[in-house]
Amino acid sequence: MGKMTAAVFMAALTFAVCGCTERPSEKKPDTGTLRRDILDTLDLMTEYSTSGRYGDLLETVLPLYNEAVRMGNDTGQIVFGSGVAEAYSRLDMPDSAIAYLHRIHPIAEKMNNRSMLSMIYNTRGLYSLYYRMNYNEAVECFLKALYYTDTTGSSGTDSYYRTMSNIAHTYNLRRDTSGLKYSMKTYLEGKRTGNDYLVYIGAINTATQYCIRRDYQHALAYIDEAMEFADKYHNTVEVYYLYADIMAGTGKVHEAETYYRKALEASDDVETAVLCGIYRSYGDFLMSRGRWSDAAGIYRSGIDAARKVGSYMYLYALYLGLSEAYGEMGDTESELRYYKQFHYLSDSVFNYEKERTMNEMLVKYETEKKERLLQQQEVQLLHKNRKLTAYAFIIALLTVVVVAVLILYVKRREMYRQLVKRHYENYILERRLMGREEHTAGKDSNPNTGNDRLSQLFKEISTLMEKEKVYRNSGLTVESLAKLLNTNRTYVSSAIKQSCGMTFKDYVNSLRVAEAVSMLSDPENDIPLKAMFSQLGFNSTSTFYRVFQNATGVPPSRYRKESRRIAG
Repeated sequence: MGKMTAAVFMAALTFAVCGCTERPSEKKPDTGTLRRDILDTLDLMTEYSTSGRYGDLLETVLPLYNEAVRMGNDTGQIVFGSGVAEAYSRLDMPDSAIAYLHRIHPIAEKMNNRSMLSMIYNTRGLYSLYYRMNYNEAVECFLKALYYTDTTGSSGTDSYYRTMSNIAHTYNLRRDTSGLKYSMKTYLEGKRTGNDYLVYIGAINTATQYCIRRDYQHALAYIDEAMEFADKYHNTVEVYYLYADIMAGTGKVHEAETYYRKALEASDDVETAVLCGIYRSYGDFLMSRGRWSDAAGIYRSGIDAARKVGSYMYLYALYLGLSEAYGEMGDTESELRYYKQFHYLSDSVFNYEKERTMNEMLVKYETEKKERLLQQQEVQLLHKNRKLTAYAFIIALLTVVVVAVLILYVKRREMYRQLVKRHYENYILERRLMGREEHTAGKDSNPNTGNDRLSQLFKEISTLMEKEKVYRNSGLTVESLAKLLNTNRTYVSSAIKQSCGMTFKDYVNSLRVAEAVSMLSDPENDIPLKAMFSQLGFNSTSTFYRVFQNATGVPPSRYRKESRRIAG
């Protein structure tokens, strides 16, 4: 995971779990013994979390969760279930963590426990961020967490600012400097209230924002402050990691490499995403020093770690770095092979559809928050002048709505243009690369990772798709593809999953969308959209429109219009 993530996860979890004991189920109230057990266990959970003993945490709370399920006790299930989810998350078992969150979510809804719902949406947001690379989905979850915090009357509390810190962290991962106002809010609130933890997470996120801006003097001031709390909050690795980035940015080569190595040496118990972030930054640093071979080794280590647990946060960047390292070493074949892996991941996992509405959602949240304040003011003013207040509120609300609609319209129009421009540039790039690919024809175009038998099978699948275009067959199934390759569906699915990290259906649709982008980007191609869907293998126009827009963020008709505007 990224900087500060693990600590924020534990803090948000502890706050919400404590909130569960304040709202026991009306139908099944806790006995005095159970309440004491929960409170005692909460102390133990906090101790295990802050000391990094997640195996002990899981061993303690899993039996208690199962007992709560057996007894039908709602409060026990959400308290201990949240502890199980935290343990699995920190042990790099995200699928198990999210499964337990799914179990306790409806219970929290039934109990109307808003502090618990705030925690659940915080955690689901982090899951979307680190294991799905879906910024749009993550921010939506964080905004729901803020909503539940607001509606419990807890706006301005620790929970509120920890969620605000998660939003700042999302901007950090996007390399977007717009997150500075969120990180500074957290930092200044910590200073105002004397809360060391808020100062700590605010300082790290603010240092990251200044580092992205290349304002290393301010970044260093904040990371030095965060360094004072690193041991207290068991997060020296991520502080070392950011400190190394700052030293690299200021040209202090020796100090930078020293802290990169210190971060790696202390990384035995950190999440894979944190480790991959270190590998990415260290590899980039070595590339800047002209140490191509060393950088390639670092990038490979990061790729191996990411693929082992299915974490895609930095995988695309690691492939791009590895491609550039081989290019500098003169190995054109490897350069192109790994660039294709980067290009594939950047289109299928890290696409603009997952980013496109992030700022819109934040604007919407701020607008709705202002609307709630306006509503509260209206209730107070009604006692003085009912009619006047009603008219004033309607006018204010209409003004907000009109402005919001205008902002969203302008942002959506610009978003479409940027999305089409990016895909059109990729289309031009791919045409330029075609000549290079001809020189590598017949050679392995996929990295030799994982099972050699599955790698060879995926090479055969790729050849079949590229040469015979079998994905255009609307009746293509994993069974029929396996029959063409004289193998079985299990091997075909496993080969695609190992090489692409995708299901068979998503893999086939990605090829169809790629050809659709090529056709729509060609100004001389005038095939009607209603005819295009069947040529590409889709069963209906609606399916084609839905899959294309989900993949590119733009409807096909708008894509063709904007690409022609760009082309000529």
